[in-house]
Amino acid sequence: PKATFGLMVIIWILKLTNYIINFVFKLGVLMWEVFTCGKMPYGRLKNTEVVERVQRGIILEKPKACAKEIYDVRWPNFLK
Repeated sequence: PKATFGLMVIIWILKLTNYIINFVFKLGVLMWEVFTCGKMPYGRLKNTEVVERVQRGIILEKPKACAKEIYDVRWPNFLK
């Protein structure tokens, strides 16, 4: 039925959106690691503390070696 197909499309779009957001986040963390020469992104924080900070919108600070333009690309507005 059409309702089932529509629901499947919505679920697929939500999964794809989640995948894209996760990919962009992971890419941003990788870039941060590159610009800090391999430092730990969240230091000695526990995983639960990292999740809490990310959910509150606290993001990694711009590394000194990273140009502002690159940092701004790393965290698009939809992730702030």
